[in-house]
Amino acid sequence: MYKLNAPQYVLRQRPWKAPDYQVIPKNEFKERFPYEAYTNEDKITNWNKGKLVFETDFDTKQSKSVSLKPSKRWASGVYIVVLETKDKLGQIVKDKVYTTLYSTTDKSIADNQLFSIKLDKDEYTIGDRAILNFGSAAKNV
Repeated sequence: MYKLNAPQYVLRQRPWKAPDYQVIPKNEFKERFPYEAYTNEDKITNWNKGKLVFETDFDTKQSKSVSLKPSKRWASGVYIVVLETKDKLGQIVKDKVYTTLYSTTDKSIADNQLFSIKLDKDEYTIGDRAILNFGSAAKNV
């Protein structure tokens, strides 16, 4: 399990596809459109892997699950979980999944997200009061 390295600036998800050819130089583009991705750096699949935060071996004959033991060294943000094994012919089989970890006590927005919206509960019934928390890593929003 690796923490992904998010861009060092605030980005929103691109509402249109990135052009094949960039006509505007990157510095001019970022000045005019500060929260837009110049190419595809807004997609988490394009982010580089950071440091390894968790690794374990397990045998699927003995268990079908792995217990994660989160620690304080796991920062809030996007992670990639990579599973690698060999099939019965010895061929390597690899799978990966992206997930987001966060703490309800976070005071800042992880990975320079433009917006973060969280509810205080997963479910509500009629008459319940909902508390909605908004956040942004952008200045002057």
